[in-house]
Amino acid sequence: GGKHGRVMQYRYDASSHLSRLCSFGQNISKSKSRVQNNYVSAFAFKNNIFASTGYGGVITILKMNSYTNRYNIQASNVRINALCFLDDNRLVSGSVDGGILIHSLNKYQNIKNISTPFININSIIQMPNRRYIMISAESKNLILIDLKLAKVVSTNYLTFVKNISYIRLTAEGNLIAVIDKKELYQVELPSQKHIKSFILHNSLDKAYELIDKDPMLQGTREHTRLEVMYSKLYGKAVDALINS
Repeated sequence: GGKHGRVMQYRYDASSHLSRLCSFGQNISKSKSRVQNNYVSAFAFKNNIFASTGYGGVITILKMNSYTNRYNIQASNVRINALCFLDDNRLVSGSVDGGILIHSLNKYQNIKNISTPFININSIIQMPNRRYIMISAESKNLILIDLKLAKVVSTNYLTFVKNISYIRLTAEGNLIAVIDKKELYQVELPSQKHIKSFILHNSLDKAYELIDKDPMLQGTREHTRLEVMYSKLYGKAVDALINS
């Protein structure tokens, strides 16, 4: 994406230009005057589907194997700096005014609007527990959103010493965070393997403490396993008390 609102496609192994995918800043106000400070602000991929956004808060969706199959969504009237595909049918966007929108790619319309207490959202990632997304904005805190409930469940899931510029997940599920545009951190997030380890070492109390602190672990397979084990232990304790 360039400063003239054009999204261009190039070969990754050469500098040859393949095609112009889309342009922004056109026909926004039906005015013939040239758009000032045009831009492309974000893009995302999912399989062969490509999404990009730029001037005017418009999101363009197209299939990379058929450039003519192109759709526009008027998502926002302000700048959008973050896009993330949830699946083949849903896309989520984050704007500079702190709004999170979930868009349907079947009907090409907005289906959910979630407000956050932050501004200038810059990254959106889907978590291993697909029910949740994590947001970074002009803040030291990471925001956690429950997609099923369509609401913010934590405004300080993690806190850093400076504002967060960008976040991404590794293939192993670790969090990569760029702080103040120059410092790089890697954080191992709580996961089901930690619950499993506590269960194997018979530390059920520690497993429950971890689940209480992290809503993304609630309702997982290991959480269910923990509940079953606790119920059995509780039943044995009651029987031993009765028979004593």
